Amino acid sequence: MRANIIISVCAFTRYSDGTVTPWMKGRGGAAVTVSKSGRTLFVVAGFSGNENSDVYAYDLDADTWTQVGDAMLRPCSVTGISTLVIGGVEYVVVFGGEVEESTKGHEGAGGFTNELTAFRVAEAAVGETGAAGTPATSLTRVDVTVTKGDVPGARGWLGFTASGAATAVLFGGLTGNDDAPLRLNDLWSLTIA
Repeated sequence: MRANIIISVCAFTRYSDGTVTPWMKGRGGAAVTVSKSGRTLFVVAGFSGNENSDVYAYDLDADTWTQVGDAMLRPCSVTGISTLVIGGVEYVVVFGGEVEESTKGHEGAGGFTNELTAFRVAEAAVGETGAAGTPATSLTRVDVTVTKGDVPGARGWLGFTASGAATAVLFGGLTGNDDAPLRLNDLWSLTIA
């Protein structure tokens, strides 16, 4: 049933039109999450004719982009991404993704991974800048080992979002191959301690 609620204020704000970042390829299937402070947006991987492995930070206060890493993860697109806080430390967590494009486009299924990757976030203080005036936000890759339970199978095109400070939920996705693509409807919970 749909509620009869009218939202009286709804507006999009364009932060970046891409003209100031010619070094950042346009892409589809990128994973996007925002820092817990709400000041930094992270864009991870995506597809721009091939699978990407780069990571960018957009400082919403300074209106600037910075490449915070390249080859920080396996080249992929359409991954799951979330921001989690574990023991007071913030992490960007990435799960799965398409690592080989389908030859049939959206009718097929490429190659997928079920890798779990985490990056420790060091977010700049408001107004703080790094060398040459660039934002000082950085990501450091950390090792993740699953010690309990099963690991979801390889997939891309999944839903993945925080459901608590150190937990996230994963739903569905696409797996299989071009001959037998399989759309999933399974639900998983990830807890990191």
